[in-house]
Amino acid sequence: MKKLISGTKKTQVTKALRAAAKTNAKKVHVVSRGNKWATKTEGAKRATRVFTTKSKAVKAAKFRVKKGSATAMVVHKRDGRITKKR
Repeated sequence: MKKLISGTKKTQVTKALRAAAKTNAKKVHVVSRGNKWATKTEGAKRATRVFTTKSKAVKAAKFRVKKGSATAMVVHKRDGRITKKR
């Protein structure tokens, strides 16, 4: 498990988020942070918030989209692959 988090896949996800930040879209991503989950806006270097469960992070991301501070939500698996786009 630790290998997936600190390996090249995490680097690829980070690069993809930074590349996507060059657009005007303000998507919020739900990503794994060790045993916890975080919401992260595209282009940001740091996570907005860190949660103990994935469901809490998804709920917070949905709220950000609903209130208008984000345009869409993207949920990732632990290995960085995308599971849902909304």
